[in-house]
Amino acid sequence: SHRSGLAAALIFTFSPIAVYYSRIGTLDMSVLSFSLLFLFAYDLSLSRRSLALAAISGIFLGLAILVKYSAFIYLLLLIVSWFFLSVKANLEGFSLTNWRKKLLEKTTLDIDSVSTVALFMVFILVVPLALILRRGDPYLFKLQLMTNLGLINDFWQTTGGALSIFSYRENWLWWLSIPAALTLILGLFCLRYEGKKIRFLLLAFFLTAFFVLPRRPFYPRYFLLFLPFISIFIGLFFEHLEELWSRLGNRKYLPLNWRAILLIIILLMAPSSLLAWQSTRHNLIERTGEYVKSQKKIPNVWL
Repeated sequence: SHRSGLAAALIFTFSPIAVYYSRIGTLDMSVLSFSLLFLFAYDLSLSRRSLALAAISGIFLGLAILVKYSAFIYLLLLIVSWFFLSVKANLEGFSLTNWRKKLLEKTTLDIDSVSTVALFMVFILVVPLALILRRGDPYLFKLQLMTNLGLINDFWQTTGGALSIFSYRENWLWWLSIPAALTLILGLFCLRYEGKKIRFLLLAFFLTAFFVLPRRPFYPRYFLLFLPFISIFIGLFFEHLEELWSRLGNRKYLPLNWRAILLIIILLMAPSSLLAWQSTRHNLIERTGEYVKSQKKIPNVWL
């Protein structure tokens, strides 16, 4: 709804970790944006059975994978969704009494059209470019692919292998801010009412947690993958807040509505967001690039 969407968008925008990583030279915010657009478009395509939305979701996922291989986790989600939806399509009309007759009558296997279209768009967008990159430098392509999939360890994974998500437990509240964390707790209670409506997003959340949380080394930027889901859970709280307010009765004794409470939370988050913004006001990336460029022996090197 409008309430939950607006609340989730503002919480995401003003989260300190989102402010920080949106201002430094990494690909994480780009891959996160395309992945989030895929999740929303695909979820909407399933509910509306829209092939056009399915194609759009496939394009978003393809762009996310091209930005960074870590988006493969959502490709796995799409494949799992395709499998179960296709199995469901083939089992329609079957029962314990007529399954033998139905099985004999069935001459072809049905596939889910929506998820198939999304997978097809990912394929035609990613595979040709992947083949071009592989042809240009097969070794580098294989190295980057296997490293991002966690199949081999590079220098940083070997030296930082002791780092887990619990290594940053003192920073958890800073990543999200205390006001947002407290609101998240209230939002989780609302899942009991809205869980069925966001089943696909919940599946995506648990799949992300399954693959990301055990990673070693665990870097703070990995937490960004959970931020959209956390923002949605907080948005659910504001979805039910207005309903709760109306049930309590006389409004003159309750001058605060959901917009006022959302504004208060954003203002309370502002100091942490400002600190995150200030911490990015440096030119370390530019200076590092200039230094590396100065060490190159080949002239006219583009970085």
